[in-house]
Amino acid sequence: MVEEWAKQTAELSRGGLGRRALEQMGVRRSAMDIIALRDRILLALYRTGAGLILGADSPQVYSVPGFSLGHEMRAMVEAGVPTYAVLEAATKNAAAFFGQEAEFGTVAVGKRADLILVEGNPLEDVRNVHRQAGVMVRGRWLPKDEIQRMLDEIARKWR
Repeated sequence: MVEEWAKQTAELSRGGLGRRALEQMGVRRSAMDIIALRDRILLALYRTGAGLILGADSPQVYSVPGFSLGHEMRAMVEAGVPTYAVLEAATKNAAAFFGQEAEFGTVAVGKRADLILVEGNPLEDVRNVHRQAGVMVRGRWLPKDEIQRMLDEIARKWR
């Protein structure tokens, strides 16, 4: 995956189709230009009532699926999207996008028991989504210590 990201980055700097499209929008080589453009587009979409969902898994380079969602949430808030709308984009709106509101997206009797319990109010600071006390997955509680052991094991296998 890292090799693919490196290839994409090289293509962008060589001036391929993606680079030309960005230049036509006034974005030259600055990462800050790209971020500013993304923020303007995102805020305009929110203000016009577009349904937002999280999607940092793709097509971002050097962005690890799952972990990247917390970073995307913070970037959305920094772009001016209200925190509550960002949390909806991560939960309720994602379920609506997949047509599965009856299955997940909100906490209610009869829905899948998948949720994150955080230490701190994410409405006060969206970074609190990273302060996980544990995760409920398909009705099974995984405390943060168990999750950390699982992540350590993955890292050990890839060393």
